[in-house]
Parts: sequence; structure tokens; C-alpha cells
Amino acid sequence: MKIRTKSSLIIGVFVFAMIFGVFTLIIMPTRADSHTFIVFPSGGDDTANIQAAFDAAIAAGPGSTVLLTSGQFYTNEIYIEDFYGTFKGAGIEQTKIDVLRGFDPTAPGVYGPMGTHIFRFLRGDVSISDLYFDITPYEPAEPWGLGWVDLLSPILMTGELNSRIENVRFTGHEGTSTYDPGHPLYLVESYNVRAGVVYGGGLITTGNHLITKCEFDSLWLGLTAYGLMNAEVKIKSNSITGGAIGIINAENDNSKFEISHNEIETRFFGGIWVMQPPPREPSQWLITHNIIRVLSLDADGIALMDYSPAKSLEAVISHNKIMLDDANWGGIWTYGLQDAFISNNIICGKGEYGIACAFAYNNLLLGNNVQNVDAYWASVALIFASGCVVVGGSTKTNVLDIGGDNNIIVGISNMQGTSPGPEIQEAMEQKRAIFKLF
Repeated sequence: MKIRTKSSLIIGVFVFAMIFGVFTLIIMPTRADSHTFIVFPSGGDDTANIQAAFDAAIAAGPGSTVLLTSGQFYTNEIYIEDFYGTFKGAGIEQTKIDVLRGFDPTAPGVYGPMGTHIFRFLRGDVSISDLYFDITPYEPAEPWGLGWVDLLSPILMTGELNSRIENVRFTGHEGTSTYDPGHPLYLVESYNVRAGVVYGGGLITTGNHLITKCEFDSLWLGLTAYGLMNAEVKIKSNSITGGAIGIINAENDNSKFEISHNEIETRFFGGIWVMQPPPREPSQWLITHNIIRVLSLDADGIALMDYSPAKSLEAVISHNKIMLDDANWGGIWTYGLQDAFISNNIICGKGEYGIACAFAYNNLLLGNNVQNVDAYWASVALIFASGCVVVGGSTKTNVLDIGGDNNIIVGISNMQGTSPGPEIQEAMEQKRAIFKLF
């Protein structure tokens, strides 16, 4: 087991073992003045060594550190409970982590009693930094919708805990599996990793969480927060590319989210997706200063959907830049949103709409620049929306207002928009069916 502390006693014992040409396995309590537990790569299965380091750090008490040196690590699931400390590597380019399949092509995906995650943190106060997860896939990668046996996520945060993740890279790979062609969720490429980081994962999770300066590449989802309660999450200054969906938040209660200054590419569904099915306690989202590029057909830059009879999704969407590459959907899509503030966003390119508010109430759209959108519907679409206010625009901005009432449109020369008639209804029904399946 390649684990050590800064204790001079342990170093001395290792020197003694080297002198006599004997390798000695040593397990002993950590000194109170030494709370850093260092793990070296073995060239094979590092699961036991890493798990032992965390167990020793937890026993040593708050403030302990588990440090992976530079090199390549291979591990199965690591279960960490009540860890109040730091987990870090030697640098994002120096410390790499893979599943066991990386050194043994016949090895299965990650397996364990808590599901297919590498590091599962339950309760505590955790700081993670300077690591690189590069996950070797099956050939082909297994589709997650058909009995997922590949990796759900490298990092899972659950329970009552606080966390900070900084300067970590997550890389997956596209697979060649065939999805069920009758299911709209499986129309995208397969990926061997479902998400880089999962907060909650459906289990009640609380606390304050920050993820910043991280890179996500070729994952089905960049990161997701699902099942949070009384939590605060900040997702700031990250890069998410090469996968299907950037960020998904769903089924969160009485929580606050700030999603800001991220660069995101989306290939399917959305760059930032927020879904609140009933019943949910109201949660708040601030989505601001993100740069999002929509690379495929059925995707939105930002999509927020509130399916609760009472308002459960409070949103401010401002100062985002969204570029549409001939998308079937559009820049910003909201469904069922009440009292949302959508302001100063720049949307350009080609899609069905720049901004669309469906079945919305009392939304304020102020100062959005959608004049460079080549829109099939309209620059701004109010679809069965009531009490909404649209302010600002130019001679190239138009508003499609159908099926609602008491909407106010100010400062836009073309107030009628262009209606494709029943095609909008058909498109909306298809979109709602996809969201319902999700």
C-alpha cells in the first residue's frame, strides 16, 4: 500500500525495510501533527491505497489532506463518508485518474454498492483540485438508457456537505453504441461518462457548493444538480465542450443557483437546462454572462421549464451570449415561467426563435439584442403567454404573440411577427413530449 504521512517515524520504518531488502506493509495511526496522506500510483489497481488514504484522513480529523502524486491512477469506486478536508493532485496535467479498464481492457466499468461513481462523498466539507479524469470506454461505450454499465460520474456529492471543486478536468469519449431509435433521448451519440460531477443524484443534498475553472469534454452531461434542498450552488468560469448537454438542474427545493461566466457547447437539448416537475418548493436561478454555442438541431442555448401549478422556479437570465448554428430550436426557451426577468442577452445565428416564452406569466423581456437572429418563427415569441412585457428592439426585431392576452410590446417596429400557423403547435407538442420523457 503506497500511502505515507509526513511523520518521520514512518519514513524511518521504510528506510529500515529498504536496508534489509524487505517490503513491509504498515498500517498505523496518524500523528496529530501530520494530516497529509500521500498516495503514489502503483501501475495497477490503486483502489485499496486511495481508500486507505481517505480512511486515515477521516480518522485524523478535520483539516486532513489526501494527495495523489503525479502519475496515472486506476481505481474502482471510492466511498468517502464524513470527510472534512482536501483532496488534490499534483496538477491538472500531472495527476490522471482512470477506471480499471485503463490498464485491463477486459475489466468492467466502475462497480460498487453505491452505484457507478468513482468518488462518492457523503456528508462533510470537501475541497477538490488539480486532478484529471480521463475515462477509458468500452468499445463500444454502453448507452446509459439501456442498463448503464459504464461510468455515471467521476464525482458524486450527496448528503449534508459543503464542497469546492477547482481546476479539475473531466474527459470522456464518444461511443459507437446504437440507442433505441424510438426514444428521443437516445438520438444523440453515446458517451461512456454520463456526467462529470453530480450534486445530489436524486438523494437529498444540502450545503454550499462551488465549482470553478474546471473543464468538461465529451461527456453526455457536463454536470448536474438533482434533488438538492436548502442548498446554494455556484457554477462559475468552467468550460463544457464536446458533449450532448452542458448543465442540467432538476427537482430542487428551496435552493439557489448561480450559473455564470461559463463557456458551453451543446449538441442536443440545451446548454443550460432547468426543470422543475411538481411538487417543488421555489428555488432561484441567476444565469448570467455565459457564452453558449448551439451546435446541433434540437437544442436551446438556455431552457427553463416549470411544471408546478404554483411557481417553483424563479429566474433571472441576463447578459448571456448565445450563438445558433442553424438550430431547430432557439436561444432562450421558457415554459410555465412566472415573473422571470430576461434582459440584455445577445442572440445571433439561425433558429426557430431568439427568445420564446410559452405558457408564461408576467415575464419581463428588456433590452435583449436579437436583431441578428435569422428566426423561422420570430425574434421573440410569446406563445399562450399572458401579462408579459417586451421592451426594446430594432427594425429587425419582431414579436410573435399568439394565444395569450394582456401582453405589452414597446419599442419594436414590427409588433405582429410571422406566424407559421399550425406548425408552431406541432413543434411545441414534439418538444413537450421530449421533455416529458426526460
